[in-house]
Amino acid sequence: MPSSSARRRPKALVARGARLAGHLLVAAVCLEVAARVDDRLTYGAPFWARYDADRLRAHDADGLVRNVPGAQFEKWRINALGFRGDEIPVAKPAGRVRIACLGTSETFGLYEREGGEWPARLEALLRASHPGAEAFNASVVGLQRHTRQPYIDRYVLPLRPDVLVLYFNVLQDATYRPPASADGRGGAAARSGPPASASLLDGLPASRALPKIRRVVTSAIPNSLWNRVRTWRLSRTVSRYERTMLGDRLPMDVLPTEVVTGFERHLREIVLAQRERGVVPVLATYPTLGTAANRHLHHLEFLSEREYQFEVSDLGLIDAAAELNDAVRRAARELTVPLVDVDAALPKTSAYFADYVHYKDAGAELVAAQVLAALERAGVIADPSAMTAGRSGAVR
Repeated sequence: MPSSSARRRPKALVARGARLAGHLLVAAVCLEVAARVDDRLTYGAPFWARYDADRLRAHDADGLVRNVPGAQFEKWRINALGFRGDEIPVAKPAGRVRIACLGTSETFGLYEREGGEWPARLEALLRASHPGAEAFNASVVGLQRHTRQPYIDRYVLPLRPDVLVLYFNVLQDATYRPPASADGRGGAAARSGPPASASLLDGLPASRALPKIRRVVTSAIPNSLWNRVRTWRLSRTVSRYERTMLGDRLPMDVLPTEVVTGFERHLREIVLAQRERGVVPVLATYPTLGTAANRHLHHLEFLSEREYQFEVSDLGLIDAAAELNDAVRRAARELTVPLVDVDAALPKTSAYFADYVHYKDAGAELVAAQVLAALERAGVIADPSAMTAGRSGAVR
């Protein structure tokens, strides 16, 4: 017969395990409470409600994505009209030239310091040199080709902008698919990717402690080691997307001609739509970090972008940017629209790019300066009415 000590041993192990689990649970709860208190003190965040970047955006009754008026998350603040930045009146002051800047995350702002995104920098430059003009950030993360004009009509035009800077993410358009439904709702995602899998945790409040712990841990890991970890993870993710979503197809090295012509047709439609509404359209090329010459230096950045654009290869990313930016230049030239050739002006180095498409402060500063210079050369800051269809020249 087993001894009494032998019989007690499993019970002791169970008791120790229960105590350890209890200690871990208490520690997790304390960390979560501390994280929520920190968010409350630092950002004024709600204690119980979900608090992440998703609270900045929502879909309206017609399925259009827009910024939520008055929403806040960390450094990002949405004003009462649903735009990032300071409050602006709906009624445009008499004699004021109003400039709207439309794009997605690279224009909305991501890595820059607070107030450092390029539309905010453009507004600061205008206050200093052109007090009769103002700019506001009309960008929304997740805006897609088929929702651009409806969004402009519903949320931007009521502010009566004189000029609309169209700063389109051409890589997003490289893999664009029109919505499945005829009314334009519920279509393909702006950035391609596999469908999200359901989880038993869906609907539960997200942990606020885990992201903070992750940041602390990653900051303690040497960059070289962390970059190897990220490269390994992203390589597995991109490979999985290719297997599950592309099947026997290989990622594209060259963008199909019909994609380029479709994008150029969209540009023409949206330019003409602004002119019909009495707004001066300004087209901008879209700079990306990658080139054939620096591809070996930025393998991680290429992989990071391909997590969203896995339908194109590294070479395909380079080709897509080149072909679609050329389409922007052609449309500007043939439609006599002012052009801000940011792609040609922004050096393709990590001094300006935080990742493959988003900017550091230096990059955002240069973009703002390029936009201002193009507006000055086109003469639209002083007199937008001078830029009528057929009389204006493309600005390079």
